Amino acid sequence: MSRHRFHCNALQPGRLSLSAEESHHCATVLRIRPGDEVDLFDGAGRFAVGHLVTSSKKEAVVDVARVEEAPPTSPPLLTLVTAMPRANRQQVLFEKCTELGATHIVAARFDRSTVQPKAGAEAKWRRIVIEAGKQCAAMHLPAVYPPVDFRTTMDETGSAVPNADLHLFGATGGASMPLLAALEAARQARSVCVWIGPEGGLTPDETDVLLQVGAQPVSLGSLVLRVETAAIAVAAAVAFVRDARSGR
Repeated sequence: MSRHRFHCNALQPGRLSLSAEESHHCATVLRIRPGDEVDLFDGAGRFAVGHLVTSSKKEAVVDVARVEEAPPTSPPLLTLVTAMPRANRQQVLFEKCTELGATHIVAARFDRSTVQPKAGAEAKWRRIVIEAGKQCAAMHLPAVYPPVDFRTTMDETGSAVPNADLHLFGATGGASMPLLAALEAARQARSVCVWIGPEGGLTPDETDVLLQVGAQPVSLGSLVLRVETAAIAVAAAVAFVRDARSGR
């Protein structure tokens, strides 16, 4: 029987207290008993096997003898700067992009955005990411950021932020290169940043801003995709390229 897996931010040798959410899941949902082995990971590549010392719905304590380091995420690393879909579809976006190995997810507000995430929404998104990482055995979890205006994802020098080797944005029209072709043409890129606009599309001004910082328009197919579907499609394409490069 496989061991149950829990997230722990401050992963180090010694006795560690799990978060309130993880303690509740351990003691109340899974009913793991003191003495049982559990797997721990911090989402930044560190992992360990520990023994449960005490278990209650408010605090579970795990004794860890040794912490190990997983290999870093293989390139290309993926940053998604994406509009947010409606609340009932945000979980799908964060969950599936975590499973597909995205390394950064930035929720951006565009001129035509109809969804304006509330303050503190990133806490819920991080919890979704943790649960998805536990399920899919990920060692590295994507960094999740508070909602920002689209234009603040550019710095004063006109370079795209976060810094990446390749900058792309979802677009429609004959001038757009297929996403996989763009990734194939930039084989040496170790990191890629992709902007995904709202379901109403990017405005001409937003498109001009992206072109000015060197971002390339790419096509995600002939059909009009929902925001979360576009994000998942991008993450899947980059994961395909990543696995092809590493021979998986």
